Parts: sequence; structure tokens; C-alpha cells
Amino acid sequence: MKLFLGLPLLLFFNVQEYVTKLINGWIDLQVEVAQYINTDVRGVPLSAPATKPLSGFRGNLSGKRVEYTGRTVISPDPNLKITEVAVPILMAQILTYPERVSYHNTEKLRQCVRNGPKKYPGAKYIRQPDGTEISLKFSSRKRHADELKFGYIVDRHLEDGDVILFNRQPSLHRMSIMCHRARIMPWRTLRFNESVCNPYNADFDGDEMNMHVPQTEEARTEALMLMGVQNNLCTPKNGEILVASTQDFLTSSFLITRKDTFYDRASFSLMCSYMGDGMDQIDLPTPALLKVTKRISTPIISAKLEHEDNAKEASLAKARIEKTLLGQVAKSIKIVMSARLASIVITLDMEIIQASRLCTDAYRVKESILQTPRIKLKDQHVKVLNSRKLEVVPQTDRSKLHFELHTLKNKLPSVVVTGITTIERVVINSEEKKDSGGGPKYLLFAEGTGLLGVMGTEGVNGYETKSNHIMEVQQTLGIEAARSSIIDEIKHTMSSHGMTIDIRHMMLLADLMTFKGEVLGITRHGVQKMKDSVLMLASFEKTADHLFNASVNGRDDKIEGVSECIIMGIPMQLGTGMLKVRQRVQQVELNYGLDPILS
Repeated sequence: MKLFLGLPLLLFFNVQEYVTKLINGWIDLQVEVAQYINTDVRGVPLSAPATKPLSGFRGNLSGKRVEYTGRTVISPDPNLKITEVAVPILMAQILTYPERVSYHNTEKLRQCVRNGPKKYPGAKYIRQPDGTEISLKFSSRKRHADELKFGYIVDRHLEDGDVILFNRQPSLHRMSIMCHRARIMPWRTLRFNESVCNPYNADFDGDEMNMHVPQTEEARTEALMLMGVQNNLCTPKNGEILVASTQDFLTSSFLITRKDTFYDRASFSLMCSYMGDGMDQIDLPTPALLKVTKRISTPIISAKLEHEDNAKEASLAKARIEKTLLGQVAKSIKIVMSARLASIVITLDMEIIQASRLCTDAYRVKESILQTPRIKLKDQHVKVLNSRKLEVVPQTDRSKLHFELHTLKNKLPSVVVTGITTIERVVINSEEKKDSGGGPKYLLFAEGTGLLGVMGTEGVNGYETKSNHIMEVQQTLGIEAARSSIIDEIKHTMSSHGMTIDIRHMMLLADLMTFKGEVLGITRHGVQKMKDSVLMLASFEKTADHLFNASVNGRDDKIEGVSECIIMGIPMQLGTGMLKVRQRVQQVELNYGLDPILS
């Protein structure tokens, strides 16, 4: 009876618990689906996703966890070769290389197997051809060593001469990761020769570096041939020597080897114990993204003259180009009131006009006033009294006449009477001729835009006129001229800071910015127009937007670029990845006999 009465109550609690779990599961499912589309949705998911989709791309797809790698503090060792890196024994016991057993290394690998994972030089695993993996941590190492056969693979400890990759972050150029040979030594730091500090931009004040161990013979060969220190002594930037002895190295070598110089044991020991990296801090200009904008802060037009050695021609060309306002050449702008007429009388200062070599008078000033859109006057409102004086009579109601006169008086000084309206000022630059002819050579620098107007100015050599406003160059002269201007601007900027870069690198960057037929900057919007790959754009910026739009529109990705191949985990079509080796096999001719009579 008690069991019968307690059963409904038990069923009630079980059903209530089941319904509660069902409702919670439904809520969690909604949150998971919502956060799959947008991770910023509020809620507590079952597994908390990354707060930013971009961090998931960079942390798990573009950048992946790797094995057979080590990281620790670096220190100098001048006794090492430039191709060597001293690896601590502790690190060498953790990192392994899979070496295949052959006739030449059988005894060495048997000894490694006997030593096991705890004793150096030892081994961790044995892999048989059928895929069986044997751990040497607990098994009978002596028996496995005796049974070692050709074709087995032994994961042995790192040893002297092994190929390793050495890297210091940030990896700013190709020589930030290079190939060295391992040299197993005591202590706990990675050591290398000070002469290799320059390519890594390393010093010894606590810097850490990474070490990677290639796991195949193909990878080792590629590392030695393509990334070896001995093959990267010169920088591809400009061909200068990058791996060399500098500063303290040369000074100490000179002091020690001077003639008639002797040292006692204490002085020589102190000298040998002194370690200097010679890497002084150098302040370099902050790198910036190459942006493309329609309005730059300092547009400059450089114009060569048809007569470069004539100062008078340079002054005349300057007067024709530079914007001159009415207020700069007017002697007075006065309001004249009479009983039957109210007007503004403008008197020109002919002395200033002649001294500035300006070709203007009252008639040209009248045309300039009528062409100014802000001053809404017609021909009958402006009268020329003589070559140096003119009168402006506004037509308005008498109630507004006083206000109109003062408003017009304030606007007239800003009327452009000569020059190009977008050119703020022009500077004449004189340079000495390089040849023996002597005499200065004059060049004009115009601040502002208006390349087409400057090129068409009398006295200016339009073929030798350039502008640093890339967008205006494209609109005026076309995309090829814009490409040349990009190369010239990069070259000028780098050389002014004492940096020499091979012209081919600048040409490559200019080609990348102009190959679409328009000038594109190395920015979010520019890269979006340059590349068609969805994965590449998603790994750059605005990850969720690119992936969502691509999925909605059904876009395809051919997985051809570097970023896409890294994300998908396939070899990229660059360098040795461009080649595929095939074996040519002679065609076998099969000779069939006669068909049997009875089957």
C-alpha cells in the first residue's frame, strides 16, 4: 500500500525534472545557434566561443599549434659557428627526430634505444613498418634494441648536426627565420654567434627565440638549401651584407691583436668574459599603411621650367601659377555713399602688381569677380573706371543696401584674380648644376592640387611635371602614371630616412596597388577589392560579415593563395610547392595468348 501511494509522487518528480532539463536544453540550443551566427549575442552557451571571430581565425586556422618546437631565452657564444645554435640537453631530450634504421646507423640507434627517453642520447619511440608504435618508457629496451631491423623508425633525441629552424618574433622579413645546425650543450639557454644578431634584430637583454625541428628529409633539405644562414648572408632588400661582425667584435679584435700588446691572465680572462651584442637602439620612422585618399594633407606639385637657368622666367611662371587674391593687389576697397548712388570702389596697387610680375588690370579683375560663384553679380553691376580702378554697384532694395554693401566688401578681398585657384603658394627652388656649366637651376614647388593646370602653364615643362597626389595623377594622366608616382614616392620617402631598398620591391608594391586599373590602398577596403578569396578576406578583418555574405550568396573559393592554403592545411603553390615530381615508367606491353577453344 505504501509503495502504491508513493509511486505517483515519484513519477511526478521524474516528469518535472525531465521537463526542466528539456526546457534548459532548448534555451541552450537557441543560444548556440544564435552565437554561431553572431558571437556578440548575450547568453551563456554550452561552450563559450571566442569573443571575436577574428581571434578564432588567427588562433586556430591561420595560426595552428605545432609540435617539435622549443622556446627559451637566448645568450651569445662567440665560439659557435654562424651556422650553429647551442641547444640545451634538457630541450634535446624532449625534441626528437624520426630516423629510419639502415646499414649505416644501426649501432647508433640501438644504443639510443638502450638509453631510453631519460638518458641522453636516447630515444622515445620505435615505429614498425606495419604502424605499430612502441614506447621505450616502460618496455624492455635491451630486447627492442636487439630486435631492431632495417626499415624501423626510431624517434631519437636531438643530436649534433641536426637541422633546426631558428626564429625570433616579430617575423618582419625573410631572415627572421633561418636554418641552423644543432649543437647539444649544457645549461638552459639557446646560444648562437653574435654575428647573426642583425638578421634577427636580437639582443641579449632577455629576448626569447623559437626553435623548430623539421621531421622529414625533404623538409630538412629545403631548410638547408633555402633558409640556411650561409645562403642568406645578404639581405634581398638591397644586397647589403647582413650577417657580419660589427662594433664590439671588430673593436675587441683590433685591441687584442695589436702589435706589442700583452695581457696578464686576469686581464685576458676579464676580456674573454665580456659579452656585448653591439645592438644599439635605432629610432626608425613608424611604419604606416599605404592609404589612398582623395584629399591628402600636403599635396605638392614639382614643375620643371622650359628655361631652367632663367630667374625671370621662373618668377613669371610662379606668378601665373600661384593663387593671388584681390585683397593682396588692391590698394583700397571702399564703400562710397552719395545721395543718388551707393557703390564699392576698388583701387589696384600697380606697384605691387608690377613687382610681383602679375599680368592683371581692372578689366581682368572684373572678369574674375563675375566668375566667382559666391558673388552673384552681373556684367552691368561692375564698371571699369580706368586700368587701375573699378566700381561695383549692387542692385538691391534700399532697406537692404547697407547690409549688402558690407557683405560684398567682406567677400571681394577673397576673389582670385590670377593663378590656379587650388594652388595656395609657389616656391622657387634653386639648385647648382652638376655639370661644369655653372649657374643655378630653378625648379618650382607648388602647394596644392591642379596638376593639369600647372602642366599647361606657359613656361612650364609639362613632360617633367610631377605630383605626390596619386589620385590626381591617375585622374589626369592614367593608371600607369600613377604606378610610376607610387614608385617615386616610396623611393623618395625611404631614401630621405637613409634606407635603401631594391627598386624591384617598390615596383612589386606599385603593381599590387594598381593592377585592377585603379589605385587601391593596403587597407581594409583596398585589400577587399584586390582579392576575391573569401577565406583570405575573413582572415584579414570583419570575419563574420565576409563569411555570412559568402554563405548567403553561395560564393566559391578556389584555395589558391597563401592564406587560404594555410587555413585549409594544404601545401601552397609557391616555391617548392609549385613543383610536382612524377616518375616516368615505360609502358608495359602485354602479350596475350590465343583464346581457349573450350571455356
